[in-house]
Parts: sequence; structure tokens; C-alpha cells
Amino acid sequence: METFSDLGLQFTLPMLRDLVNKLAVISGHCDLLGDDLKQGSRSAKRVGAIQEITREMAKELNEYQCRLLAARGVSSVVAPPLALRAG
Repeated sequence: METFSDLGLQFTLPMLRDLVNKLAVISGHCDLLGDDLKQGSRSAKRVGAIQEITREMAKELNEYQCRLLAARGVSSVVAPPLALRAG
């Protein structure tokens, strides 16, 4: 029989994956936008800051997901997270 925490985990893990995927999209858009901006401009710095925030958030969410899986005794296959890609 599934417990309440098992059901919560079933909803939490897909949500975490969705959030990381959306952060990857935001980061990708920042890459594309950065190509059109003058290097060193205020706009370029702001886009870079947004991209850094998305990477940090993705890293934190990936770590949280791993802790949830470990607490449940599930081994996770970890793909290189967005936060660790060179950029």
C-alpha cells in the first residue's frame, strides 16, 4: 500500500524534472539573446546574470531530486546537469 509520502514523491519528482527542463530552455534563450548583444553591455551582463541564476537553480533542484531518491533508497542515473555545463 502506498503511503502519502510515496504519492507526494510521485508528484514531486516529475515536477522537479519539468522545472529543470524549463530552466534549460531559459538558459538556452539567454545564450541566443547573448549572441545579439554587445559584449560587456549592461544588457549582456543582465542576460548573463539570468543565465547564472538558472544554472544555480537547476543545480539545486538536481541535488534535491537526488536526495529525495536516496531517501527512498532509489539509485538515480544522473545526467550532466545544466548547472555544470560549460557556458
